[in-house]
Amino acid sequence: MNKKNEISSILNSCNNLFEIFNYHLAKTPYRKVFFKKEKIWDSSNFIETSKRIKKISFFLIKNRIKKGDRVFLLSNNRIEWVEFDLAIMMSGGVTVPSFVTNNTTDNEFIIKDCQPKFIVLEDEKVFKKNKRFLNKFKTKIILIEPSENFTDYKEITSHKDKQIKKNHCKEGRYFFNNLYIWNHWKPKRCDTYTQINYAQFAGSNRTYKRF
Repeated sequence: MNKKNEISSILNSCNNLFEIFNYHLAKTPYRKVFFKKEKIWDSSNFIETSKRIKKISFFLIKNRIKKGDRVFLLSNNRIEWVEFDLAIMMSGGVTVPSFVTNNTTDNEFIIKDCQPKFIVLEDEKVFKKNKRFLNKFKTKIILIEPSENFTDYKEITSHKDKQIKKNHCKEGRYFFNNLYIWNHWKPKRCDTYTQINYAQFAGSNRTYKRF
């Protein structure tokens, strides 16, 4: 099978990005999939990435996310964005993406409309930009960049597997559901909020529809 046919076969057999990731995780677990450069280039394979995704999912489920709950995600395109997106799907949630180019009116409308269980922001600059309406949601906010004021990505993903197994004894029902969803949950589509020409709201030309 050539590369083009292989890609077509994967896309035809998988319903969403979550299943595509799991396909590669099973077939090529040590293949490098994500690359980023800070001072030097760094990379992660599918197994390393899946461990971080599971830790994020464990955090969400431990904090009572339920199937169908919305999670607002506002960040530039980066590896952590993908990990949060997959972790949200893994937990049964729905990713509500926004763009850093959106104005505060757009973001306020989306958050009011979707009523998110959690709000994931890139950093404190994004929070300060939207502080006027985000102040009342402080307990729901997670930052990707390190923060002294909010729960952040590093804090969530730094837990060792032994710590998660220990917590599993206290939160067994939720952690079991976490594993069950990871291995067996197969939605027919990727649940998300999609921007389409559907209904306009005051002060913006953007339109939104809930699926």
